[in-house]
Amino acid sequence: MAEAAQLAARGHVVTLLVLWPDARRHRLRFDPRGVWVQSGGLFGPALPGDPAFRYWRFAERAAFEEARQRAQRDPAGSGIAETLPS
Repeated sequence: MAEAAQLAARGHVVTLLVLWPDARRHRLRFDPRGVWVQSGGLFGPALPGDPAFRYWRFAERAAFEEARQRAQRDPAGSGIAETLPS
């Protein structure tokens, strides 16, 4: 969280994805340090209408959620929602 907060303080829009090894529902909240935190189960639903359980590998789920967030933040594809190296 410290690195995410530092990036947010520099003006980046940051989402921290916290995945548990279960099927709990995802929730999204805004942390006072300026970081969006999406947390939930690796196999759980992120949106209403998603199945209660869906098998994912970690890398697949992380890539899917990143693409979904990018589409919401940058629907025109202008490149403003860049992924920072880890």
